[in-house]
Amino acid sequence: MKKYVNGTPLSSFDGPSDDVVSGASFNLLAPLYVRPIDQRTGKVQPFASFEWISEEDSEAILGNDIRLPKLLKRLQDCDSDFICVQELQLGREEMTCEDDVKNDESNYDHTTRQQKRGRTSRKEDEGGQIDIQPTTDQTKPLFVLPTWISPLVNVDVSPYGIILPEQAELNKIAERNVRVLQADAAVTNAIFYKRDKWRPYTNSKSYNYSNTTTCVVQAFLSVDDGMDQSEKNADPIVITSIHLDAQREEKRVQQLLRCLEQTIASSSTPYIPPLIIAGDYNAELFRGSCLYEFLSRDGETEEPVASSIDATKTQEMQFECSKALRLPSNTSPSKEEMKSWYELHDSVANYVTDHCWTLKRIDTGCTRVAYDHDEEVSNGNGDATMKPKDETATNSDSTMEQLQGSMAQWHLDHFVYTPLTLTSLGKWATLEDDHHSAKFGLPNRIIPTDHLPIAASFRRLRHPRLSKEEKDTVVAAMDEINNRHNLELETIQTETDRVKEELEQQQRLKDEQQSAEPENTEVQRTKKPKKSKKSRPSPEIIQHVRDSRARIKQLKADQSAERHKFIGCKSVLERMELQHSLGGRSCRQWAEDG
Repeated sequence: MKKYVNGTPLSSFDGPSDDVVSGASFNLLAPLYVRPIDQRTGKVQPFASFEWISEEDSEAILGNDIRLPKLLKRLQDCDSDFICVQELQLGREEMTCEDDVKNDESNYDHTTRQQKRGRTSRKEDEGGQIDIQPTTDQTKPLFVLPTWISPLVNVDVSPYGIILPEQAELNKIAERNVRVLQADAAVTNAIFYKRDKWRPYTNSKSYNYSNTTTCVVQAFLSVDDGMDQSEKNADPIVITSIHLDAQREEKRVQQLLRCLEQTIASSSTPYIPPLIIAGDYNAELFRGSCLYEFLSRDGETEEPVASSIDATKTQEMQFECSKALRLPSNTSPSKEEMKSWYELHDSVANYVTDHCWTLKRIDTGCTRVAYDHDEEVSNGNGDATMKPKDETATNSDSTMEQLQGSMAQWHLDHFVYTPLTLTSLGKWATLEDDHHSAKFGLPNRIIPTDHLPIAASFRRLRHPRLSKEEKDTVVAAMDEINNRHNLELETIQTETDRVKEELEQQQRLKDEQQSAEPENTEVQRTKKPKKSKKSRPSPEIIQHVRDSRARIKQLKADQSAERHKFIGCKSVLERMELQHSLGGRSCRQWAEDG
């Protein structure tokens, strides 16, 4: 894959081509999140304080009047088909200029879909836990785009349209920001798309989903496909702008699962449409993490030897669990914490298998550089404080040596895509080639946001499909297994019933012989007649039933093992066809239950 200087126009990667798709991702750093006072603590949170930027440099690096125009120019210059953004800050209509772009359906939602618009608000405690509470206020002005970014969607000067969540979703995050930061502003994800090349597409199944402020999913068709294309013949590409939770792996998994479910709903065929998930994952997707289980293993060549696989995997999972829980150095997760991690890990693996997902990540480098706020030391009073730093440090060459060694880097921004329908062509370089940002941190005088943007281009591929002969062959093989297993069970059940009937007949004869023996006449005269009741099964019958159940249980286990082996050697396309023939059941469910 070719690598280009960060900021290179994507249209120059491979030249114009109908089958090339380009995407960029920008975490914009919402102005609201620059050194705000958190009302819960009365302090600026460490991750939002940008300590390495001195007071004298703050206006030039963090000031809206300088930073936001730079950001707009970078968005305009990237020339990407799709621009996925995170931390786009919206204000109320009455608080902005008259020429701001309103978030009405004609401008931002592009469809007439009628989605459920529950009015809720967020309640976030200091641990990052979010609860949902109802609210009844539906009279507030609409949220609209801020003036600084409006030129990007001005039809007279820009080719872009925009996809945003609905107003009800924007109100949720605004209520949280009012409570925590005392600012009535919505911070959200969005997707900008080139109107002259793409048009949003929504089918009947996707009506059941609505976008959130941290996950915006939209299917698009080429404008050349024609407006009258039916759902049956539609061939959309799905773009997702994602911003995963910063606190919990479980929440990140749930968000990504929701994104994948929305993607499946965008398809009108048994096949998964081309998908690009771009954004701030707030995780590095390393081995051992639960998010890593979403990715395909194809192409991994350096596997450990068999005897060390389990030990290596366990170590990786323990390390990633510790990182996710933000445990102190040299502290291992508890047994209960690891149990929960294993369960979450397995649930992702099962989901990927059940839904025939094949996903890959573009090998982008680190995109975030800052002080590591998880590296804390004790201040001697039992409180945690940051490592000491030079309070006079500024973003200048004279302090380069002071900053070196203080900064940490993370792989937080990613492109995940479907390799069956997309092949990667080129990408922007990241921090491995940006030595200035690696030393001075982000944002700085050159890069106007706290995450280095990423971009990539792809070539669309026709979804590979089995031939009719291949479909018939694999389905026939599954039918043969089903028929044979059913016959085996019927045979053993018939034999079991026959032997049981013979034993019961023997017991009935024995009971009749015992009842025919004469009793003492005087005893018969004084004895009350007994009610007839079913005699207790003989020891032979009880043992036969036990043996038969054990045989049937063992047969079912053997059959399940055979079905698992059958599914395990099938390709993704074969499993897609098998699953389609099962009518909604997954291949794994069939393997387990028959």
